[in-house]
Amino acid sequence: MRMEPEFVPALVMQTVLRDRRIVYAITDRNCTVLAVSDAGWSPHAHVTGGVGQNLVEVVPELVGSEATLADLLAGSLPRFQLPWVNREQPDGSLAYLTIILLPFHNKAGEITGLLLVLHDVTEMGTLERCITQQRNELRLLEEELRRQNAKLEAHNAELRRLDEMKSAFFSVAAHELRTPLAAIRGYLELLLDGEAGPLAG
Repeated sequence: MRMEPEFVPALVMQTVLRDRRIVYAITDRNCTVLAVSDAGWSPHAHVTGGVGQNLVEVVPELVGSEATLADLLAGSLPRFQLPWVNREQPDGSLAYLTIILLPFHNKAGEITGLLLVLHDVTEMGTLERCITQQRNELRLLEEELRRQNAKLEAHNAELRRLDEMKSAFFSVAAHELRTPLAAIRGYLELLLDGEAGPLAG
């Protein structure tokens, strides 16, 4: 089967978008969604049904960004991006999206609306969340290790203090015992030499 040349780019683009898990939507200058690409997976399911709705209704994360949308439409802002937006899925899992908005130009170069690009980055987002969690756990372990080291240092300081007290005690005790022992030894030598007279039997 031979494909017509004009269909090839559209099929290639559709295949690439599906593979990279990207969906796009085009709006008019009033931010009403005019067209969307086929999403084909759950994080973008609501976008495919968004034709005719306002962009903020389709992408609630843009609530409060009306001034930014106006800047994009005026051409004073070339690009707006919200990274790592998370959405809870019906099964309770989290999907991570990167939301990109660009001015959409016609062939004459005039801005006729906005181009919304949603990129499903759930795999990277899940990895990033795991890395962050492990980093936090590592910080907690390091803090616990610091606390334990501080306790150990305090115990070691106490042991050193007790050892110094013990050494001082033995030094004083040895000195105090040496003096009376020297006197006793002197008397014993006198007695043994017989200089104090005979010992009573």
